[in-house]
Order: sequence, then structure tokens, then C-alpha cells
Amino acid sequence: MSEYPRREIFYRQCLNSQRQSNESDIQYSQRMHWREAIHKECGIDPEDVTFVVKRLERTGFISEVTGAFFGYAGGEYVPTESFKRFMEYLSLHPFNKAS
Repeated sequence: MSEYPRREIFYRQCLNSQRQSNESDIQYSQRMHWREAIHKECGIDPEDVTFVVKRLERTGFISEVTGAFFGYAGGEYVPTESFKRFMEYLSLHPFNKAS
């Protein structure tokens, strides 16, 4: 399975869950429910979602939330500006409209 559908799922979750002005990166990531969306829409086992997300992180399109936060052990991700620009470009590209 290509990386694109997983990126698209993450992007749709971002669009459907606009960030609140008073929301931390961790709160935003948890509210997006992107892990559940990847599992449900791609049929990937929950245990394998971390592997998939690490691959997406290497592309530079998402980044793991880092820092010392009470009760946070890692594993939450947020989209980067590069990711947002890339998905915007794809949505405007003519091949996206040819259906």
C-alpha cells in the first residue's frame, strides 16, 4: 500500500479537527483520532500503526510532539507546514479533478 492514502487520511483528520487557539500539540493530536482513522480506513492492525506513522514522520510531513509534559510518554504527532502545503498542492492539481 502506498504512503499517499495514509497521508490523505491524516490530512482529512486535520481538516475535520481544526486546531483550537488554546489547544496544545498533544491535545490537538489526541482529538484528531488519527490512529483510529488509519486503522479503520486502511485496515492496519493497531499494533502496526506506530510503524506506519514512523514512516510518515521520516517524510517530514508529520512530527512527533516532544517535550516534558506531565503524563506524556510520546507517540503523538502533528502535521508540519510542509505537509499542509503538499496536500493543498495536490488538491489544486489537475490530476486530482480528472475522475
